[in-house]
Amino acid sequence: MLKKVFCMRLHTAGRVIGWLGIIGSIMAYIEVIVLMRKIDIMGTNLTGGQLRTETNKYIIDNDADCILLAINSVYLVCSILLIVGTRKNRHKLLLPWIIIWGITLALAIFISIFRLCVVLSESDFESVTLIGSIPFTALAIYVHYGIISLYKHIQTNRGEEGFWQA
Repeated sequence: MLKKVFCMRLHTAGRVIGWLGIIGSIMAYIEVIVLMRKIDIMGTNLTGGQLRTETNKYIIDNDADCILLAINSVYLVCSILLIVGTRKNRHKLLLPWIIIWGITLALAIFISIFRLCVVLSESDFESVTLIGSIPFTALAIYVHYGIISLYKHIQTNRGEEGFWQA
């Protein structure tokens, strides 16, 4: 198990990662809402009093954006639970973040392997996406392992030592 994550104590790293998750969720909310607004503007163009037939794809995108908002809400709640669990030394509050991030990590690994196979099989595919996905996946594995280390640390110490209050 790790003792430090990014040269920070486990409790500090847990709080920083939680706050970064909250900031990322808020930014994703803004992005999805802006995209939904652009889709609404594009979808309401009237041609001769009737909606164009291409607006059907915007309805599907709008549904996908609603799903993204729901997933983003889950990430936001898990990040808040990570901060609260780290602050109060409650290891069970870290479990939702560990589970959700584990699912996300498994998908990221699958996508990285898929991209690697595509790059190796086709010469036309740009390898730029592969260059970005492999370091992100490695960083995600490190962060996940760090929070699992924090979980084990809080679980074994039963909250006796933890967040240092200044």
